[in-house]
Amino acid sequence: MEILMEWFHYGESDLFFIGISIIVVSALLPVNRNKLKSSWFRVLTYFAIYAVSEVVGSLFSRYISISWTVLYLLLFIGGTALSITVGRTFRLLLTHFLGTKR
Repeated sequence: MEILMEWFHYGESDLFFIGISIIVVSALLPVNRNKLKSSWFRVLTYFAIYAVSEVVGSLFSRYISISWTVLYLLLFIGGTALSITVGRTFRLLLTHFLGTKR
């Protein structure tokens, strides 16, 4: 949960506004109703990228000495994937339940 706390902790994180803006942009992108299964697959792929970044970053920071550059890279990749996952999930749920075509 280090990426989640670092990415979205308001007031202490420089990445908070980047994360919120990625969520908003990914939620506003249109969804093709004919390809909902592939859209859900993409959301799961983004979540898997976040999970791998979280696990690798946690293991490396606790048990293996690794450069801070790699940890920041994992933080950025995982946080971006998490933001896209949240935004696209919100958009897909709106499309599914409300039937919006935007």
